[in-house]
Amino acid sequence: MWKRDLIELLVDTHRGLAQGSPFTLFSLGRYPNGAKLLRHDGSLPQGEVPGAQVVAKREGDLTIYEAAIPWKEIASDFSPSAGQAIALAWGVNDHDGGDTSRRQISWFTPASEKNPAGFGDLILTKDP
Repeated sequence: MWKRDLIELLVDTHRGLAQGSPFTLFSLGRYPNGAKLLRHDGSLPQGEVPGAQVVAKREGDLTIYEAAIPWKEIASDFSPSAGQAIALAWGVNDHDGGDTSRRQISWFTPASEKNPAGFGDLILTKDP
């Protein structure tokens, strides 16, 4: 996961407010055989996410990612509804070689990275 450019998504559908609340960690990246969404943590199996639709395209120095993730692949016991809040954090990692990645931008601090209480709120809405 840490040896390539990628986007990290951390999602807690239970909106846990305590250290250690369960969440799911995904990475979205470009691989030699195409774009993939991988699950690295959480209660569901790790690896490529079944049913996810992922596109990554390069335009010069810009990479554009799009992903659609089935709700059941985020948390098997989650039923989304309009107005509901879930916890979300994200980060963009840039890896230009070497043994470490460099986070360029994120919506969490290192202290809250594994603590959903520090994640932001994502309010679900009804389809237009």
